[in-house]
Amino acid sequence: MTIPTKHRSARIAKAIALLAVPALLATGCGASAPAAQNGGASKVGFAQGNFGNGWYEVNAKGATDEMTKLGSQLEVVSGGGDPVTQNSQITNFITKGVNGLIINPTDPQALTSSFGRLKAEKIPFVLVNAGVKPELLADSYCYVTEDEKVNAGLVGAEMARNLKAKKGPDKTVKLLLVLGFPGDTNSANREEGFKAGYASVEGAPKVQYLENVYGKWAADTAVAPVRSVATGNPDLDGLFVATDSMLPGVQQALKAVNMWKTVSIAGYDGQMKVVKQMMEDPQSPIIATVANLPAQQGQIAAQMLDKALQGVDKNTACPDNRIFVKPTLITAETAKSYYSDASDY
Repeated sequence: MTIPTKHRSARIAKAIALLAVPALLATGCGASAPAAQNGGASKVGFAQGNFGNGWYEVNAKGATDEMTKLGSQLEVVSGGGDPVTQNSQITNFITKGVNGLIINPTDPQALTSSFGRLKAEKIPFVLVNAGVKPELLADSYCYVTEDEKVNAGLVGAEMARNLKAKKGPDKTVKLLLVLGFPGDTNSANREEGFKAGYASVEGAPKVQYLENVYGKWAADTAVAPVRSVATGNPDLDGLFVATDSMLPGVQQALKAVNMWKTVSIAGYDGQMKVVKQMMEDPQSPIIATVANLPAQQGQIAAQMLDKALQGVDKNTACPDNRIFVKPTLITAETAKSYYSDASDY
């Protein structure tokens, strides 16, 4: 999901550069018929929700590489986190005569008119990653995503085990959740999952949840709200950071008030920089993150779109209209076996 940060690494820049080459749309293809009908490569696009944090780039590159293997080139555009922009981009794709689309919605509810137009134009589309309510899935060919509640539940349970060992079952602990935006589906799912996971551990300390703060899925914008809460709560015991992309900002905020090494932190997304930190620093306060495999989500989305273009019935290709990518919980104990320098996630 996911989730921008302005601290762009050279590796992220490289990922964007790699996208630029295969993202050029072939212009000599047929106007509207899929490859199976016109004998050539299909014109396909990817309306990505945003760029800037690495997750989106890896997700788009996974889809681009897979679509290339399947014989088509994918034009990738970024909505910049703005549903108005993304609606316009989808309209542009329709005007170009694309055969199919992958969409990672900035705001699924705000894109309903675009979904309806794609259906009317008989252009198959696959949704990927963003939290989408069931009633909005009917017109899509498939929805490829993670189960955010299950994923967040894994790190919630790990937080409970960690604090149980550190504090004992009789102490009440203070926890802070650092989420994306108020009311967004991803934040709501991850909050619900984390709290349920924590509550599932027998003997876990009782919790006082402080009022959520919102980092807008970015490191820079997470600094001020986290620092403010930490300053007023020097006895803070732990934080759930709903994307690893916000962790640099959280680290900056906590170091500013000398609390970086006094709390336990659970992340989300399985960013390799975070895995490496857990692996190399036994004193790191980061106790766990959960991998949601953005490249694999992109690959599967490309495979589903290819099946749609071949005319495979969606109930056969994508039962129940969705595919959940299985998560992996990564802790300090398992970080070394999971880490790879070949990917950002």
